[in-house]
Amino acid sequence: MNIVRKLTIEDVDAFTEISCNSYPWIGYQEDDVNRLKSWIENSIEQFPQQDLFGAYRDKQLLGGICLYDFKMNVTSTIMSVGGIGSVAVDLLHKKEGIAKELIQFSFQRYKESGVPLVTLYPFDAGFYKKMGFGYGSQINQYRVKTVGFPRGDSKQHIEFLHNEDRNEVLNCYNSFFERTNGLTEKLDKGLGDLFDFSENRIVGYRKDGKILGYLAFSFHTHYQYKNDLVIKELVYETPDVLLEFCTFLHTQFDQVERVIIETQDEYFHFLLSDPSRGTYDSFLSKYLETSTIGMGIMYRVVDIKTLFDKLVNRNFGNQNCKMKISIVDTFFESNNGSTIIHFVNGFPTITENTDYDVEISMDVAEFSSLIMGAVDFKTLIRLGLARLSDNTYFESVQNVFRTEQKPMCLLQF
Repeated sequence: MNIVRKLTIEDVDAFTEISCNSYPWIGYQEDDVNRLKSWIENSIEQFPQQDLFGAYRDKQLLGGICLYDFKMNVTSTIMSVGGIGSVAVDLLHKKEGIAKELIQFSFQRYKESGVPLVTLYPFDAGFYKKMGFGYGSQINQYRVKTVGFPRGDSKQHIEFLHNEDRNEVLNCYNSFFERTNGLTEKLDKGLGDLFDFSENRIVGYRKDGKILGYLAFSFHTHYQYKNDLVIKELVYETPDVLLEFCTFLHTQFDQVERVIIETQDEYFHFLLSDPSRGTYDSFLSKYLETSTIGMGIMYRVVDIKTLFDKLVNRNFGNQNCKMKISIVDTFFESNNGSTIIHFVNGFPTITENTDYDVEISMDVAEFSSLIMGAVDFKTLIRLGLARLSDNTYFESVQNVFRTEQKPMCLLQF
């Protein structure tokens, strides 16, 4: 049995080597290694919202994991959520259950801290699906000609933003976070990916002295006079703000071939006059290629009872019923089993009574996606991924879990 504990400064060199071998894209040059080592040292000593843990056998470090503490908007409820990253195992000790131990340790730690939901970016979706993580929203990468963006009458509120504008940009993002399902709160250091890289440019929409949106981007040069504009982050408060950003992008057509944007907005293509990407390799049909689709963020409920306690002020579709939710969780046994929720005018209360009107059953992975709004109940039923005890309650259950917005995540960790 391995021992899992927090890493210390004495573990930095060992975990650096394990991480470099687990993630070769980091690089092996001295600058690459030193940059990683600095991040590990800061995670141990300076960053209050993240902790590094290691699995040890006979005092030897065999693997490690980084656990983050976030505030997330979960269908309009702001709650503490865990993040899992940097899972790394010594190459000599792969397939010995070390990653499993680290993940289960993290689940237990979050549960004991009253955190019912965790999230991660998978290196292998199937690997984490077996551990009960459910899929989040897909992301679409568009490569759009600049003139495909609508051109409005004005871009008079658009201006370049600089480091002295960080606090206003942070306020703008966090206002967006409070209204957007799935987003995590940002602190100042979370703006580093935007402001701390010299190749990035940031323009903002400022009206009456207040920033109501921002667009962070960089250029990718093909040859001397032709570039792509790569959008790093786009946040906007209103359609008017979005239109001025689109006008800004449209007017770059003399210098920019295509705008590359990655978005979880499944309706983004409706904004464009031509969303096609200019390639013709994927379809032997009359369909035009518009985007490349990827899957990233995954969600995992680790304590269903605490989750509904946190969601006590969420209105679940104005429904009235006693619902038995039966979750299959073979990876984290304390979360396996049934919970009865009494919905009164949409508001949930956990009850110890054994009587119920309707039972739904599914794997914890699908339930995690369902509660986040990444998938709806009728789709799970259609695909055979959920079961319903009484079909007369189908519409009621669908309305209980209906969300206005699929989850979005702009945070990389």
